[in-house]
Amino acid sequence: MGKHLQSAFAEIDPGGFARLLGQSADAHEMLLMLDGISDGMECSIVAHLAPDSAERLLSTATDIQLSEWIETASIDDGRRLLGRLGRERAARVISSIGNRSRRRDLRRLSGYPPGSIGELAQFGTVTVSQNDSPDEVESAIGLAGGSSGCPVIVTRRDGGVLGMLDVWRFVQNRNSNLPASELTIPVEPLHAGTPVESARLPAEWNQLTCLPVVDHQGRPIGFITRTALERAGGSKGQGSTFLGSVVELVRRFWLFLSLATVWILDRRLER
Repeated sequence: MGKHLQSAFAEIDPGGFARLLGQSADAHEMLLMLDGISDGMECSIVAHLAPDSAERLLSTATDIQLSEWIETASIDDGRRLLGRLGRERAARVISSIGNRSRRRDLRRLSGYPPGSIGELAQFGTVTVSQNDSPDEVESAIGLAGGSSGCPVIVTRRDGGVLGMLDVWRFVQNRNSNLPASELTIPVEPLHAGTPVESARLPAEWNQLTCLPVVDHQGRPIGFITRTALERAGGSKGQGSTFLGSVVELVRRFWLFLSLATVWILDRRLER
C-alpha cells in the first residue's frame, strides 16, 4: 500500500487501519506501517488496537519513537497512549518530549488514577482574570485560536477559579468596561483527583455544558464536559441536558456573530 494511500486510509477509518495493523505478527512491520501515516495520528491508531497488539507494538517501539508520536498527537490521544505504558516508562517517555508545555500538561494528567475527574479532563480552555475588561477577554480568546466554543475560565486574584464566563452576558456587554467578574457564572470547580462516581455537581451545572477542573493546589488545568461525565457513569446535573445544550449552542452562536460583526465593521473602516 502506497504511503499516501496508507495515510488517507488511516485518516478516514482509524479503526479499520488499526485492525489491519493488528493482523501483523511482526511488531517491526507494524512500526513501518505507522511510519507511513501522517504525523500526529500514531497515538490515535494505537488507541484502536486490541490490547495484545498494542502491547506487542509498544514493547518494540523505543521511548524516542513514542515521545515523537505524543509530541505531535492531541493531548488526549497522547495521554491514552501513556496509559498503556507502565508508570516508570511513561515518566521516561514524558521526560524525552521536547515541548516543555506538552511535558508539563502530560505530567499533570498522567498522575491521575483511572476513573478520576483528572483522567477525563480536557485542555483547550482560555483563562482570564476577574479584573480583565471585555477587550482583554476577547484578546485572550483570539490568542487561544479564536474559537467561540472554547471554554473561558475566570480566575480570582489568588489564581483560584471564580467561575465560567457567561458568553451571553459577555456579548451583551462587549462594548462596556465591566470586569470579567461581572460577566461570570460563579461555580465551584471539580478536583482532578476526585473519583467520577463521587463527584458532586454544583447547582450551576444546568447553566453550563462543562465545568472547570483544578489540581490539588486549586489551579485550573482544564475542563470536563457533561457528556464525558455521563458516559463515565457520573451523576447528571440539575435541569435538562438537552435544554442546557441548546442554551449553550445559542450562547456560542451569539459570540460568533458578535466577533464576526466586529471583524466586518473593522474591515469597512479600513476601506
